[in-house]
Amino acid sequence: AELKCQARGPNLNTTWFKDGEKPARHLGDVRIKGATLKMENLVPTDSGNYTCVVNNAHGSINHTYVLEVIERLPSRPIINKELSNRTVVQGTNAKLQCSVISDQVPYITWLKHSTRYNGVDNEGNIIDRLLIIKEGGNITSTEDRQVVVLTNVTENDAGWCTCIAANSLGTSSSTAYLNVTEAEPILADAESHAILILGVVLLSVMVIASIMASFVWKKWQKEKRRAIDLERAKEDTTQQWI
Repeated sequence: AELKCQARGPNLNTTWFKDGEKPARHLGDVRIKGATLKMENLVPTDSGNYTCVVNNAHGSINHTYVLEVIERLPSRPIINKELSNRTVVQGTNAKLQCSVISDQVPYITWLKHSTRYNGVDNEGNIIDRLLIIKEGGNITSTEDRQVVVLTNVTENDAGWCTCIAANSLGTSSSTAYLNVTEAEPILADAESHAILILGVVLLSVMVIASIMASFVWKKWQKEKRRAIDLERAKEDTTQQWI
């Protein structure tokens, strides 16, 4: 860390403080040269408020730096969210994300594995087994290195894609398959599903009602015939008595 206390005026006297006291370190030295304070091989205990006070016969001014030292993660990049297989519709956009943890800025490269649609010549011979989609050196500072977006995808974009993250300690990678379909599959939504269930229920109710109505009608017809038979029997009995 190099902290500068730039000021102008005659006969300036600059004094540095850390958290209100004279700067001191458990490991290493604090080097002060003129208005500049330097420290090398920082550790978390070096964190704090560093204040420079500049004064002369006419007055005093000061400025404070807030220094935060974060412990490093001595490791190759860690992919904490692996790529997952995706299916997209032809003509839409496909977004792939590779979530990486690294204390150093990782160099991320996106690769596309060769298929029968790309990476081969007219005779089917493989020219490039891996095609670069997006590379760290060509990524602007405003872009998200961990995301790649393929626009207006076609069947040529289908295949295996790999994200490679690298730093000075090693590399990590994740691979997933991108499937491109011609049309979006028709899925029944909640409303149509509910309508289907309601239709089945109504049909079942109608069938049960028709069965019950038929049973009641047959029973009524049977009772009616029985009443007619009884009436005829009474008439016959009366005629015989007469």
